[in-house]
Amino acid sequence: MKEHPEIERKFLVTGEGWREEAQESKIVIDQVYVVNTPEVTIRIRNCIAYPRESVIDARASVTIKTPRTGLVRNEVDLKMDHTTGLHLISDLKKNFPSIQKVRHFVKIDDNLRWEIDCFVSKGLQNLIIAEVELPYDGSDFVKPDWIGEEVTNDPLYSNAMLAERG
Repeated sequence: MKEHPEIERKFLVTGEGWREEAQESKIVIDQVYVVNTPEVTIRIRNCIAYPRESVIDARASVTIKTPRTGLVRNEVDLKMDHTTGLHLISDLKKNFPSIQKVRHFVKIDDNLRWEIDCFVSKGLQNLIIAEVELPYDGSDFVKPDWIGEEVTNDPLYSNAMLAERG
């Protein structure tokens, strides 16, 4: 079990410049939201990591997130077997909102990196969102020219809400 505060900022991506800077590895993410209320979000996620075209890692987890206070929210990740996660997500997608995306990484410096999520769910295919997880509230970071409008506090851009829209 991993418990930690999550401090992140989220932005719309406005150009293709990030693709030149992205690392070769990517993660294909499939997640379903079983609870999404103002008090708590609970999701089940399955991830497959690809360094080029071969799988290097496959994992699944249940994540519980508390409401955001400013940029900070608490998050608990409970790991589970990848195959169990696949079956659980497959069953739950029938009755709960889900989302699929491909995550790419752009390194900022030795401590920070951008996570670029390209959504592949129906109705969201043109949406690209960049997130940066910060060590503390108020951390400085470099915003490349492909970073657009900040949507950190816009509930319409939370993954749970996107899953309901998609």
